[in-house]
Amino acid sequence: MNRGYRFLALVAIAYRCGPAFAVPLYMIQDYGVKGMVRLCKYSDRGLYKVDANSRCPARIADPGYRMDAPTAIGQCMGSSESGGPCSSELGGGLSSGPGGGLSSDRGGGLSTAPGGGLSTGPGGGMNSGPGGGLSTAPGGGLFTGPGGGLSSSPRSGQEGEYKGPWGPCITGAAATEWLRQNCPNRQ
Repeated sequence: MNRGYRFLALVAIAYRCGPAFAVPLYMIQDYGVKGMVRLCKYSDRGLYKVDANSRCPARIADPGYRMDAPTAIGQCMGSSESGGPCSSELGGGLSSGPGGGLSSDRGGGLSTAPGGGLSTGPGGGMNSGPGGGLSTAPGGGLFTGPGGGLSSSPRSGQEGEYKGPWGPCITGAAATEWLRQNCPNRQ
């Protein structure tokens, strides 16, 4: 058999085996318990969840194919600068502190209270009206231009700039299936 055909046969076998050749993911950060789950960030920059009473595994050999592997959470969108949706600093979308996207306290991204990330009321993270987290208009959470929640520019602090709440549609802090069903930017 020709060397080229042997090489192609080996590549085809490796491709069909897929997960056996997967690169393991290593834990970068444990975001702690949020409600009934613990959020973990891995080397693929993805957020995953495990049961609240479990620890984040230090390494995941194959997250997509193992039944006991953490569940994938959506990717964070927007700026990682201080106070932005992908920042873990106080008030940022990946912060569990007051007003942070991973906080379930009033005004936090995982709060259903007025002004919270899961609130459908005025200014809430699941509101598509002016200044709401699902608004694609200037100053809205899903606006990608300057001052919008999905802007990759650092926060300027100007009037009309979206300052939160950093709801799950922006931070990705929910199971990917929930994000697909509830977030127009994740479909």
